[in-house]
Amino acid sequence: MKKIKYIVVHSTATTPPMTGEGIRELWKSDNSKRTPQFHYVILRNGEILKLQTENKLVAGDKGTENTCIHIAYAGGINESGLTCDNSNAIQRDYLFDKIVYLFEKYPDAKVVGADELQPAAITSPGFNVKEWLSNYLPYLPDTELVIEPDYNLELAA
Repeated sequence: MKKIKYIVVHSTATTPPMTGEGIRELWKSDNSKRTPQFHYVILRNGEILKLQTENKLVAGDKGTENTCIHIAYAGGINESGLTCDNSNAIQRDYLFDKIVYLFEKYPDAKVVGADELQPAAITSPGFNVKEWLSNYLPYLPDTELVIEPDYNLELAA
């Protein structure tokens, strides 16, 4: 098993209606990308696409020596082409669950936003990952139950 240093959160830098097939076609049609950019993508309905196995390199690993797992939500760009967080509650829940799963699998990994690894080049995921994780509350429709965050994820300093 490869040594994982980072669980990297991205957006796909697409507008929200992007489908799973559209995401697959996007990276396949770009001849410069021989591999997907992400290991996992979370669609608007919560479906998680597995684009690459965790032990294989993805295009997003450039400069990180294949030490990252890359997970993205479908979205991140508004209709004007500007970076934003346009993820929905379902995507945020599935993103959080996937991060927890990966963190349990790779307990030495740090959870970071893509913009933290390449701040001059990337504006993805469109939100501060450390702040989001610290304040995350699950989406609980039609309930008055309040859950206080009590997570022990190691965040990048």
